[in-house]
Amino acid sequence: MTQSRLQHDPPALSVLKGQRRRYVKKVRHPMEDTIMNTDSPFFPAFVDGQEEGPLKAFINADLYGVKSDASCPHCGETNVVVTLGASPDPYELPCAEFKFFTFFGITELPASVLKGLQGINPNYGPTLNDLMERCYQNACSACGYAFDDEELRVDPGAAFLPLEAKDYERIRLIDLGHPIDYELRLDEDEDRTFEGIEATCCNPAPDLWQTIVEQQEL
Repeated sequence: MTQSRLQHDPPALSVLKGQRRRYVKKVRHPMEDTIMNTDSPFFPAFVDGQEEGPLKAFINADLYGVKSDASCPHCGETNVVVTLGASPDPYELPCAEFKFFTFFGITELPASVLKGLQGINPNYGPTLNDLMERCYQNACSACGYAFDDEELRVDPGAAFLPLEAKDYERIRLIDLGHPIDYELRLDEDEDRTFEGIEATCCNPAPDLWQTIVEQQEL
């Protein structure tokens, strides 16, 4: 199949992401220097003998607009839809991490990030959901219907839940040029925090990165 490509191609990952500043510390155990022992910087291996105790990691993440399309259930018009994606920089992390995340139920965004997403879909913006809570949604360009995020991500083959090759071909990852701070906490829970972003769902989506950016076959 003809694979989709990353728009606004960034420099090679080994250059772009390898130049970032990063800070990782163990919560209970002093951490020794981490040595990469894997071919994939996205899944770094533990150093032999290194304890897998609770940790906090402070690194960077790049933000992307995830562009797709969906038919309006109200009028049938085909619309561009967008959501936010993030790719953490996992170099020197002493644990495995996902390559890519998508966000849904977004309630807070930095102004420049919102501007970038609206550059992809001008009909994306703040609205009130069924619970009268302020959130960011896509609106139909023809009738103004507000797409609930569940409509775009739950059913296989939906706008942001590709199932077959043709589903991936309609998705684009667009670099927003907005790196942010990313915190990963691993203890009895697994918590992730992206600076300036609040959302009800931070969904691991490494398949999007592998298929669209790395051009791996399904």
